Amino acid sequence: MVLHVNAEISWRGGENQVFLLASGMHQERRCAVACVPGSPLAERLAKTGVSIHPIPGDRGIGALWTLRRLIRRLKPSLLHAHTSRAHQLCLLASLGSDLPVVVTRRVDFPLKRGPVAAWKYRGSKVRYIAISQAIRQILVDGGVAPERIKVIPSGVDFAVLDAAQRADPRTGFDVPADSLVVLNVAALSDHKDQTTLLRAWALIEADHPHAHLLIAGEGELRATLTALIADLGLRRARLIGYRSDVPALMKGSDLFVMSSHLEGLCTSIMDAKRCGLPVAATAAGGIPEVVRDGIDGKLVAIRDAPALASVLGHYLADTALRHRHGDAAREDSARFSAAAMVQAYLGFYRDLLG
Repeated sequence: MVLHVNAEISWRGGENQVFLLASGMHQERRCAVACVPGSPLAERLAKTGVSIHPIPGDRGIGALWTLRRLIRRLKPSLLHAHTSRAHQLCLLASLGSDLPVVVTRRVDFPLKRGPVAAWKYRGSKVRYIAISQAIRQILVDGGVAPERIKVIPSGVDFAVLDAAQRADPRTGFDVPADSLVVLNVAALSDHKDQTTLLRAWALIEADHPHAHLLIAGEGELRATLTALIADLGLRRARLIGYRSDVPALMKGSDLFVMSSHLEGLCTSIMDAKRCGLPVAATAAGGIPEVVRDGIDGKLVAIRDAPALASVLGHYLADTALRHRHGDAAREDSARFSAAAMVQAYLGFYRDLLG
């Protein structure tokens, strides 16, 4: 039995991947999930039949003792950690045993240095799943032996995306019916770098009076970005908050944009491609493994507002290009299915456990 561990209380891309993996694999291989009670992950898993077990979400020692007791009771074949905190918890909870630990790394931040990082990343009992080749290289550069790393890209739920009914994002946001909508879906966090996106938009807004930029997401930079919109005098850029209807909004938009300066792989881009949107994006982390430059999107250097503005302007001015790249994006999206991701993990577990 595989025991997945995620001690976060938020719902972001990583938690969605745990949900897709656990709900997709439990019919073929026994699994359980240790997660924070009342968290979005726990609430969504409760509807799937996956066995879930509460673990404290605070930073105290309670989560460690809870996990150790859970291991003694469930007797899993391996622990699978899905966040940095879960990585540390699983290593501590498995001390004194030969229980294998698997860690999925989803971020492309460089590994920290020092004795704690060495203990976490260079022990022989841990195997790593990198969600992109870019992250694999970061692990190798940080001292992880290449033979202990396997690349399994994240996946997206085609059933949810394909079933979504088109919603017109112009409705409810005071956007004229004949406008072009550029959509960004990301947490309002530093590494998503909507600051560069807004500065790029400022360079082209006056040249494209029928274009509107909508940024869907919440985060710690909301106040900062709101102030920047005002400082730049932007009239057609708006923060629309967290949305539960993102696939429907994507189907009603004309172009997707991602401005991250750090990015593991970016499932939001996968979602957008499945919905038939061309993608303007920075070449951060694993994004070039998702966006085929010049085929279904265009890539620019990170933190380069003029370059991003140029690409956005090019797309807004060329309807045929948007349609051609959007069609190619939809066709290419087949390689990112959640089902394929689940099968890749099951194969990895079989190879590891025999």
